Amino acid sequence: MHMFIPRARLLVLLAGVAAAITSQAATADCLRYEGASVVITGILEQNTYPGRPASQGAPAAAADTDYYLRLRAAACAVAGSKGSPDVEARKGVWLVQLVPDSSAESLLRPRLGRSIHVRGRLFSSHTERHHAPLVLQFMALEDER
Repeated sequence: MHMFIPRARLLVLLAGVAAAITSQAATADCLRYEGASVVITGILEQNTYPGRPASQGAPAAAADTDYYLRLRAAACAVAGSKGSPDVEARKGVWLVQLVPDSSAESLLRPRLGRSIHVRGRLFSSHTERHHAPLVLQFMALEDER
């Protein structure tokens, strides 16, 4: 038995299959919160954001000066498991905040304005001190690729 599918319906069907495959491939390329660590590449910047102003008995907060990676291409992150603080998926991320330990300052400062590869544990921003949608707990600089 030969089955006839109208051309318009076939195109819609094929477009749906292509979108599902593309979506699945895009998710596979996204960064993951859970797991050992990730490597992110970008231009190292240092940005300062003003602190919270004093209000109704709460003292003003100091300005935040931190390191950031400006990515070459927009990144995404897959939502973490339920119960995890990193349940929010992220799309279109161009800036990642670094959280280095005190020993990392001597590694990062000389590389400002340069492209670097950083290894660390990824998490979603969740405090007023996080000024980018994704935050990377700095572990190490990776060799040039």
